[in-house]
Amino acid sequence: MAPDEVTDGPRGCRVLDWDSAFFGRRIARIDARALVANAEEVSGWCQRSGVECACLLVDAADEAGIVAAHEQQFRLVDLRLTLVRPLPPPAAASSSRHDVHIRPVVPSDLDALRAIARISHRDTRFYVDAHFDRTRCDDLYDLWITKSCLGWADAVFVADIGGTVAGYVTCHRRADGGEIGLVGVDPSVRRVGAAVAMTDAALRWFESVGFGQVRVVTQGRNAPALGLYQKAGFAVQSIEFSYHKWA
Repeated sequence: MAPDEVTDGPRGCRVLDWDSAFFGRRIARIDARALVANAEEVSGWCQRSGVECACLLVDAADEAGIVAAHEQQFRLVDLRLTLVRPLPPPAAASSSRHDVHIRPVVPSDLDALRAIARISHRDTRFYVDAHFDRTRCDDLYDLWITKSCLGWADAVFVADIGGTVAGYVTCHRRADGGEIGLVGVDPSVRRVGAAVAMTDAALRWFESVGFGQVRVVTQGRNAPALGLYQKAGFAVQSIEFSYHKWA
């Protein structure tokens, strides 16, 4: 989630005010180019700014950035994969159960979606890093789906199985194409095709509003998500290493 304000540091390094306020820890994003160019300057700025957690994203092809991250004792917490696929979407999904109904979100869905969100994103870097309070991580995705349903996302679709809300997918309009945001499925109804059907619905919505391309970001450790997107016709566009360093 984007911070409301940032405090600039050397060459694009910045304090993330929203993230810092949410977690109660001073968090900054570090530019890999700045770290490679002058690690001492970056370290000094972090100390002066009271940064507790420095977050670094390095392209998998950036050998200098990877070396600098290890030399400065950053810890690898995530493998971030961006996948893209052109539109139009594939043929309608046929691997879901006949009683999986995909529809737009309605206000009465929100409590169920919040409960699903609190347990559906445990592969993300915040959960991997034990410095972040687990309950606060749950709160983050609770807030994320809440804001998405209240207008932060351009569209939210839910999987309804026999009248019970079983999952969600959020859709965002971006300047360079569509983007799938959060996807969550209730653990009790996984493997019935809800995620496939929701992804298909999202692709069709993006086509209906005129986009020619859709992207999605997921974690390297999230094998089910990778399989889902590859079956839906997505291909890996970029691979990045996500690092944290705590003061």
